[in-house]
Amino acid sequence: MAPPLASQIEFTLFAPNINSVSLIGSFSAWQEIPMRKFNDGQWRLNVSLEDGEYEYAFRLQPIVIEKRKNGKKEPVQLNKFQDVIDPYAMKVNLSKNVGVVTIKNGMKIIDEYEWKYDNEAVNFPQNKDLVIYELYIGDFTEKEHSWGYAIRHFFCIRSAYGTSEDLKHFVDECHHRRIRVIFDAICNHAQGECPLYQIDPTPYFYWNQIHHPEHPEEHWGPEFNYEKIEAEEDKWTRDVKPAVQFMSDLLRYYIEEFHIDGLRLRHHSAAIRSDNLNVFHADMERQVLAYERWSSENEDDRVVVIANFSKNEYKGYKVINWHMVGRWEQVFGTSYIQVATTHLILNLSAHEGIVFMYKSK
Repeated sequence: MAPPLASQIEFTLFAPNINSVSLIGSFSAWQEIPMRKFNDGQWRLNVSLEDGEYEYAFRLQPIVIEKRKNGKKEPVQLNKFQDVIDPYAMKVNLSKNVGVVTIKNGMKIIDEYEWKYDNEAVNFPQNKDLVIYELYIGDFTEKEHSWGYAIRHFFCIRSAYGTSEDLKHFVDECHHRRIRVIFDAICNHAQGECPLYQIDPTPYFYWNQIHHPEHPEEHWGPEFNYEKIEAEEDKWTRDVKPAVQFMSDLLRYYIEEFHIDGLRLRHHSAAIRSDNLNVFHADMERQVLAYERWSSENEDDRVVVIANFSKNEYKGYKVINWHMVGRWEQVFGTSYIQVATTHLILNLSAHEGIVFMYKSK
């Protein structure tokens, strides 16, 4: 019998401020394999692996936030090396502090679930006829009672609830019964032991202060920074918004891998409790609202939210009183718009919210 064929499997880590990264794993007897840093801030390495399951981690000198005697916080790179789990790991072994990767037919997979009803002609209710119920999975388990808001490994299924195959089976059976599945997505914060924060918090989080210090009761962990990149002089920051990229990858993963039908983006109320907020368009008849927020440090750092609270779809809807002309980037999307006057015309689906960020360059 011929020996099994090995395939080139790529491992990547976005860590633009880290000086050295090595890959360690069961495939190398836990010996370090140096990774190569590219201009986009990614560390990359291809490893020849046969089909099977492997444990791995990244070894690096992390950047931490230290408070000086003058009270100012600064990022500092530690002198000692630490092993950190891949932020994109789909499986982890917490007792060993490692990620787990499965290779099948030369590809990374999470499991081998076969969808039963994907090709079934299911007559789902129209969006305008939807009735949404909130179901907390923890109520149906014997041991786990966490609400899951302190997330450490975003791409992993909490094992106390079951496996990734169990979740896919649940979605599959819901679809068979004409039930759509919408996930509650926690996009505003992470746990302090999240690998993104352990490796280097500066590209992803508000690290120098609590984003909303006036409401400390709503600070549940490091807050993702979707607005401003701290080290703007670095080359990689000009084209990459790390928090937006990470969350976009995450939401796309759950939609494509688990075949879910929608996402509820949860962002606690402090996100809209700000003096720097202006509601500039309020169409009460059609139930459409548009408001903008801006940074206290730079008023050009602006976010506009357009929300359609109605069950109606609007084609060619006109949003008036737009504050700033120029180029705007859609958050959690790839499109840009160019606002040349004080209004914007766009299409709005029922119960849709669209977020735009101003691009000054």
